[in-house]
Amino acid sequence: MDLRLFAPPRGRILDRFGAPLALNRQDYRVLLIAEKTEDVSATLPRWAPWSTSLRKITSAF
Repeated sequence: MDLRLFAPPRGRILDRFGAPLALNRQDYRVLLIAEKTEDVSATLPRWAPWSTSLRKITSAF
């Protein structure tokens, strides 16, 4: 497993009238590299409950 740290949120950016131009949103991504994973067929089902995309990938195999 390779863990990477990310920069903290930058804060909201507002225009001169107080309308938001950029907002923070929590966004997490998981990257699975098959060549670096011992058992892909066992790993995907463990992560699938948290991701619609992973459910689609898992059902394709």
